[in-house]
Formats: sequence, C-alpha cells, structure tokens
Amino acid sequence: MVFPDLNVFEQIEFFGLLKAENKTRDKVREDVHALLAKLKLSEKKDFLPSKLSGGQQRRLCLGMALIGDAS
Repeated sequence: MVFPDLNVFEQIEFFGLLKAENKTRDKVREDVHALLAKLKLSEKKDFLPSKLSGGQQRRLCLGMALIGDAS
C-alpha cells in the first residue's frame, strides 16, 4: 500500500516514524537515506510512486516494511 501523494522519501519516513521507538526524527531520516541507498532508490527519492517502474515500486514497499527493523 502506498500513498499516491507522498514521494518515495516521505513514504518510507512515514512508516519509519510509526515504528520509531526512542528515535528522533533526524535519526529516522538518516535511516531512510541509508535504506534508500541500499535499495538503489536514492535518485528516485523525490518521485511519486506512480512514476516508478514496477520493480522500483516493489523495492519501495520493501523499504517501507524494513524501515525501523534495522538499526
């Protein structure tokens, strides 16, 4: 499930903030940047999900699932 009005960074940040335990917003943003790099989505961070390819959309969903699980 993606929100059509949030860009890639905002999508992952939103789920990161929901899952954040004892983390500041800045720490969550650092985690999002690191995860985007691992998922090879850094260049697409400002894109809306509708502008991504199918594979990139799947990686976005994976990022939303993983954010907050890795320290």
